[in-house]
Amino acid sequence: RDREQLKDSFTAVNMAIDNLRQQCHEYIVSDVDLRQRLRTEGKNLILDMYQVYFHKFANKDFTRHREKYIRYDPETLRMTIENFFEHRS
Repeated sequence: RDREQLKDSFTAVNMAIDNLRQQCHEYIVSDVDLRQRLRTEGKNLILDMYQVYFHKFANKDFTRHREKYIRYDPETLRMTIENFFEHRS
């Protein structure tokens, strides 16, 4: 039961990150200062919470297919946020 809850939890987190990434990809913020403030605020709000979550649960033995459920480590998420609000082809 705990294993399934962790799988569901990581799946939900991955979907939330993917949705946020998609939404931020749709908006281009040309003002450099504003874009950087939005990214910094995103990192402050999202990354701090995700690091706590990741360090608490990522090392648990809940699946043999870790890459399926743990798609973002904190550094990958930080780099993802750094690309928010810029159109990338």
